[in-house]
Amino acid sequence: MRACKRLQMSLTIAALLATAVPAFAARPATTLRRLDATANLLLAGPAASTSALCTLGVTDAPAWSVGYIIPGEDQYYTLVDPAECAGGDDCGVSVSLAHIVLDFSYAMSTPVRVGLVQADLTDAECPVPMPGVYVCPPVTYDIAGPDAGLYDVALPLSEGVTLTGKVFLEVTFTEWGPYWDVPGLAITGACDPCRSYNYYPGSNYDLCTFGFDGNPVMFVDVDCANAVPNEATTWGQLKASYR
Repeated sequence: MRACKRLQMSLTIAALLATAVPAFAARPATTLRRLDATANLLLAGPAASTSALCTLGVTDAPAWSVGYIIPGEDQYYTLVDPAECAGGDDCGVSVSLAHIVLDFSYAMSTPVRVGLVQADLTDAECPVPMPGVYVCPPVTYDIAGPDAGLYDVALPLSEGVTLTGKVFLEVTFTEWGPYWDVPGLAITGACDPCRSYNYYPGSNYDLCTFGFDGNPVMFVDVDCANAVPNEATTWGQLKASYR
């Protein structure tokens, strides 16, 4: 009788675990593909400003393509520090165009949200992003990779923002595309901590401490805050909507 009760209890626990595991399942392990050093970096979206004062964020050459993106509020953050822009003290710095480098295996569509959020400076040596605390309203895009290749995806922000301190560039993969596929995330050959973060429902971490071999290539174009803005370029690869 006791054996029967123990068996029944074991089956009950197994049934509970079977229903609980999907809800708390960890993200799958990353998959890495080394990028060809001569890979052509194609541009999707408007070209960078010809008058850009500098670029801020992670701008090193991509070395790996990482299969890690799981749409559904999969948030990637990169530190943007205006103090790193030489000459910015003379005119202030304004940000209007964000970039992320993605590796498309073939033509596919990927919905994203892009914006700038405030940085939590409680630890001045290692700032962290503040999800949802936007410096400017976020914009949603439907990124359409027209073919296989490595793309520098340029994403205009909702408005030019004059930076007075550190912020984080946010690119969030909000939902699956029509074919349930996603591009690879291009990362650099070495990882600099306190610079790149991933927030996913139920978890958040510095990608370097998590085990990434590099930082996602994400950055912004910076202009003088008192410069006359150029008219936005029209393009067919990206569609945007404001929220």
